[in-house]
Amino acid sequence: MAGKSLSERTADAIYELIISDSSLKAGDKLPNENELSLHFGVSRTTLREAIRFLVAQGILEIRRGKGTYILSAEVPPLGCDFASFQQTRIQVRDLFEVRLMFEPQVAALACQRADEQELEEIFRRADEVADQAAAGENWPEADERFHAAIVAASHNDFLSNLLPILNRAFSEGCQLMGRNLRALSDTVLRDNELLIEAFRLRDAVTAKAAMEIHLTHVIRSLEIGEV
Repeated sequence: MAGKSLSERTADAIYELIISDSSLKAGDKLPNENELSLHFGVSRTTLREAIRFLVAQGILEIRRGKGTYILSAEVPPLGCDFASFQQTRIQVRDLFEVRLMFEPQVAALACQRADEQELEEIFRRADEVADQAAAGENWPEADERFHAAIVAASHNDFLSNLLPILNRAFSEGCQLMGRNLRALSDTVLRDNELLIEAFRLRDAVTAKAAMEIHLTHVIRSLEIGEV
């Protein structure tokens, strides 16, 4: 384990515990954070980082208000992928910083410039996100289309050319969360409601603030604010 970070070593140790303990199987709940921290002799921050990695690998799942559960114990041994995981977090953080620089203003412009047809498209895309999240379908792709509709309504060709940055940031962020997208969907849906209300009122100031709040919420959910 020479050269590995403490978070990486902890992730390896958790994985070894899962595959070596015959009483643990897919669907079982792991001990709580305090117990695991004491067991492995690490801080809760380090433990959460290790769990985040295992979630991204599809080994664990965090269920809000319930705890951490085993999804699968039948995966290749861990180790060499952790550095790549950390680099991905840095990349996603940088992408979201770019989004924070311009996307709130995009929302304000769209609020002012959208015609009635474009507003209806924004509302329709927001409903699509909610419907797919409720049905357990691929709501992140629907959310990308929702943001694309807002960018299109800004009537700024340069901003439209930056759309791949929006999609890449969210797509890679969702990959970081692995299969644990339920908590993020709750946040996205609440934030989308605020955005839609601002658009209905043609309130550009509120739309700008709502988009900034939304992006901040996503960054916190992905735990990429500081890497």
